[in-house]
Amino acid sequence: LPDLQLTFIARAFEAENIQCAIQRMNHMGIFGKKSRSADVGFGVNICKLHHKSRGTVRLRSKNPMTPPLIDPQYLSNQDDVDSYVKVIRYMQEFANNSAWNSIGATFIRQEECTAFCKAFTFDTDDYWKCMIRHYASNSSHQVSTCRMGALYDKTAVVDPYLRVKGIKNLRVADSSVMRNVPSGNTNAPTMMIGEKAADMIKMSRYRGQ
Repeated sequence: LPDLQLTFIARAFEAENIQCAIQRMNHMGIFGKKSRSADVGFGVNICKLHHKSRGTVRLRSKNPMTPPLIDPQYLSNQDDVDSYVKVIRYMQEFANNSAWNSIGATFIRQEECTAFCKAFTFDTDDYWKCMIRHYASNSSHQVSTCRMGALYDKTAVVDPYLRVKGIKNLRVADSSVMRNVPSGNTNAPTMMIGEKAADMIKMSRYRGQ
């Protein structure tokens, strides 16, 4: 399955603050490049699409109005960190192309803005693992907290018609019903789920169910 998404974002910066500006801009916070001849640049947001780390959502109390206990457990599986290092190495190879070289694009050293990873030699695997753990962030594409499945599936919260099992007249129609993370952004498939839910609700009313 596709397991890598790259997003290129153009920005203009003040020359003396470009390192820290890139750091604040990138949701991955790892890569930045700029032209040697101008105060403009672009960031490369790298995103691994299928992580092995899994979080939890638990009830805090019996009161339904009490916020739940959410623990995303980001990067709790070391394989995810190691995979990001591989992605970075891929990006470094990709960056060595004639188009980028023609504008003098160069990597930006982000440790200028922090002391977190200065103990590691730049560009070693340990250096990037440190940077990943300090700067990686999510894209707010959470899924699978209310997953769909068959009636006999104990891991499922809703049935194939998006009806919450054990509760009448309640459906869930958002990205939480996805059983797995899709290979891409969740906006379009979530709209598809909503449209499908609307059709199923209209059909059930037509049948008098």
